[in-house]
Amino acid sequence: TNGYITTKEADIVSTEGTTEAGVQQLPTPTGLAATVTENTVTATVTSETPAGGKLVFSLVPNDVTPTESDWQESGEFTGLTSKTGYDLYAKYIPTSSSYTESPSVDIDVKTLPPKLDRPTGFTKTEVTGTSITVTANTNVNGILYFRLCQGEDWGGWMKAEDDGSYTFSGLTYGTEYLIHAIYEPVDKNEYAASDFIGIEVTTFDCEHVFDNDCDTECNNYKHCP
Repeated sequence: TNGYITTKEADIVSTEGTTEAGVQQLPTPTGLAATVTENTVTATVTSETPAGGKLVFSLVPNDVTPTESDWQESGEFTGLTSKTGYDLYAKYIPTSSSYTESPSVDIDVKTLPPKLDRPTGFTKTEVTGTSITVTANTNVNGILYFRLCQGEDWGGWMKAEDDGSYTFSGLTYGTEYLIHAIYEPVDKNEYAASDFIGIEVTTFDCEHVFDNDCDTECNNYKHCP
């Protein structure tokens, strides 16, 4: 997925006042964290819900104090605005008259920038026995990269030429490769990387390259099978 987890030392919002005899205040939640995407926030805590209590969350824009209607049992918040800061709160509320609600804790979260669209026009343009050339459309907001994969061996991302092409060389005759393309943002504050897409390409086998004279010619090439 393109989400991340954010944690920090949470701020504790204390509740001043006295409690009636025999009434206990619920403990403060600990380990508040969030997984964040472009338009969602998913909240969790590490502490266990105490007896007589129920965990609730609130997500409000920065510097806004949550009201009673802003609290919910689910830690899932959807339909948010990208690149926007929020304050995420958690607290325990009583399910029994023997307890009062806990202090709340909060952390700052910020939704991610929108993803760039996937690369378009991605295709192979030239294939030999030992090389593959691919191309895709360039993007004014993204930098085009390709990578070559074979089985579980995924190579590093290689930056495309200015015309959107790249040639992988030193390959093996008659071998199937998977090639990925992705856009990385020019400005990471404005956009997130696109999802990558892939095409399968097979290099020409020895007989195709040397017109069936494989025994004579192919053994002269270290990349031949």
